[in-house]
Amino acid sequence: MKILVLVPSLDEKGPIIVAKNLASSSKDNEIEYVFLSLRKNEKKLLEYYLNQNINVVEADMGKVPLPNNIIKLKKIINKINPDIIHSHAFWPTIIAGFFIPKYKKVVTVHNNPHEDYSYEYGNIVGKLMTKFFIRALKYYEVVVPISNFVKTNIKVSNQSKIEVIYNGIEDKFTKFNRNRDQSTINLITVSVLNKRKNVKRILEIIYLLKQDGKKVKCNIIGDGKEMLALKEYVKLHNLNNEVTFLGKIPRKSVFEYILNADAFIFTSKSEGFGLVVAESYMMGKPVLVNDIPVMWEIVDNNTNGFILRSNSQFLDAISSLYNFEIKEKMSLSAREKYLKYFTIDKMVKRYEKLFYELLVNK
Repeated sequence: MKILVLVPSLDEKGPIIVAKNLASSSKDNEIEYVFLSLRKNEKKLLEYYLNQNINVVEADMGKVPLPNNIIKLKKIINKINPDIIHSHAFWPTIIAGFFIPKYKKVVTVHNNPHEDYSYEYGNIVGKLMTKFFIRALKYYEVVVPISNFVKTNIKVSNQSKIEVIYNGIEDKFTKFNRNRDQSTINLITVSVLNKRKNVKRILEIIYLLKQDGKKVKCNIIGDGKEMLALKEYVKLHNLNNEVTFLGKIPRKSVFEYILNADAFIFTSKSEGFGLVVAESYMMGKPVLVNDIPVMWEIVDNNTNGFILRSNSQFLDAISSLYNFEIKEKMSLSAREKYLKYFTIDKMVKRYEKLFYELLVNK
């Protein structure tokens, strides 16, 4: 069975990480995964797939595909001749949905389109994108929301099967980093630096902790449009000793930083799942998250993390982690949550079962 994985690029973002984890963690020798990237990619990104013996084809399109690009893409897909096309993200979903009719198709919906596109592109463009995205879903045999929250926010015709599959994370856990130093809390966040991810709120919380006499450090991994504004906030509020911007770093290094933190902080305004929360659980780290609907699905409040509304609630929750016993108990619970729900094996088995079922019905 040949699965064509249609992605916008190979950039290390949530949807692409999930697609890559699925292909690289498969133990089924009867399934071949071929990635078709709409855009060209850096050499270092291509090398990973080469090392995993995963074929990658690049369509060399721009950010917005033109009609001649779609004609070219059809020819590439026909040459590959897959049994199933598996789409991830906006443009792959649109193109395969509306313009690639003769193949069996699966789409993974990684976000709540009603919120995320408006945050990213403004209300007018965002609503238009959402309208076309939702409409494209009805041309897929199977639609896979990554959470029950996402499922409730998309409407798909009865022609499509809907099956929720949580994102799975490869297990990089080696040991608990039991930092018994109770004088300083080390926080970490991993995020695209844009308005939706709301990283400025983390800086506000760090500032309030410092004003309250608490010792705190925070590493921020990621890059984006808000980087300069966030750095300016740090400078104006004299947080250079508390906050470190690490930019984009290799994925292996990301896990090392999470391991050496006490907790993960995440103040996003909208998420379809929150892959980084599951990654933190994998490393045995409790999470401090903004009160948005999907977090009630993946976080056990006051057990392996805290779901919080106000900055004062964030301050109280972080303050509780200065107690080693509380921090230790929540860390163990976080790791247990990962093992129960978010392992890569669970995700791979569910997707590949779905692929076989779809192929049988061909």
